[in-house]
Amino acid sequence: MIASRPRLRFSRFSAAWHLAPEVRNNVASFMVPARAILAEPRLRLVKHYGAREVDWGTNLVLQIADDESYFCNRVGETLPTTSPVQTYLDLMATGGRGEEAAVAIYEKYLQQQFTQAIELAMNDHEGNRSSASRLARGAQCTR
Repeated sequence: MIASRPRLRFSRFSAAWHLAPEVRNNVASFMVPARAILAEPRLRLVKHYGAREVDWGTNLVLQIADDESYFCNRVGETLPTTSPVQTYLDLMATGGRGEEAAVAIYEKYLQQQFTQAIELAMNDHEGNRSSASRLARGAQCTR
């Protein structure tokens, strides 16, 4: 039986670096399922990699996922990242350089999709208004 490995995704600046290489940072960030911080996996991090909690000088961040949605819509196979939307939201929440990185992710992955969605919504709205207007004119004519 093959032991299942905990799923993880590059997140925050680590994801941004993979999604938009112009983003740079020295902190490795991963989105991990809650079970990854249980005793056994945590002990392995300490034993094999010397991981420990620090007040400053952080070079590894483990974001604990509230639910499985954080692992949806990943980008990349070999080095999977959180989705561009999740990465954007995480970076915006960090402020400072995180906002700059979020803008790079937005421009590369999200801007065109949002622009298209707005255009579709506007066209649909105009179409509905035209249909409603035609219906109203038609209703007035049948009186």
